[in-house]
Amino acid sequence: MAAQLAQKPRDFGTDSRLVAALAAEHVGAAQSGLGALRLAVLRRYLDGADRPAAPARRPTGKGPLAAAAPGRARAARRRRTVGRPDLAGFAQEVRRHAGDKAQGWPGNRKAYISHVWHTVRDRRPEWGLSEIEFKCMLTEAHRAGSLALANADLKDNSSIKDLQDSAVVYKNAVFHFIRVDG
Repeated sequence: MAAQLAQKPRDFGTDSRLVAALAAEHVGAAQSGLGALRLAVLRRYLDGADRPAAPARRPTGKGPLAAAAPGRARAARRRRTVGRPDLAGFAQEVRRHAGDKAQGWPGNRKAYISHVWHTVRDRRPEWGLSEIEFKCMLTEAHRAGSLALANADLKDNSSIKDLQDSAVVYKNAVFHFIRVDG
């Protein structure tokens, strides 16, 4: 999940590579090697502490990914300017969509978190939420008491993919469902 903090989210392989890449982004270094990081930190210090870090390198217009870069930049700007829901509005919308996807019997109806995520993503694109942001807001709504999450006590092989996609870790619990009833 921490790899999603990078400007270009991807799998870094190890924690040390992830930390090095995030540090390089923060100080504006072109590479994440120790020498490049030292040099970038020194340059930043000598340029003045009150100035922001040097911007990350921009695509030069060469290479296979250069054509897609302007589209990504526009999408990133759009995501920053999108109005996000408040916690009460988010919880209300999630409960409504969870009611549509719920399974079980009256008094014990639950919906997979991943199923509700797909519905919210499709029906509320103006929120611009990523799956990680959705799950964070979900745990915050659970913590605030706006909705209730539940875990899967019995796991069978027929729904293992849904359980894995729905897993949300909060404190010492792993939640898989959004409770619809009471």
